[in-house]
Amino acid sequence: MLKKRTLNRFLLYAHIGFIIILIGYGINDYLSGKSLSGEYWAMLIIFFGMLPGICLLYTSPSPR
Repeated sequence: MLKKRTLNRFLLYAHIGFIIILIGYGINDYLSGKSLSGEYWAMLIIFFGMLPGICLLYTSPSPR
């Protein structure tokens, strides 16, 4: 059970970390004058859309 909980925690923090990196990449491109492509917005929407499922996975009690 401890390994599963640790894996869930790792997935949650990795997901949040990737969202922060993606937002930083977008801010960098925006400030440098580059246009933000559709791929950037699609990735951002997908990762924000997956976040509730990852949070539910982390907070749900595991069956015994």
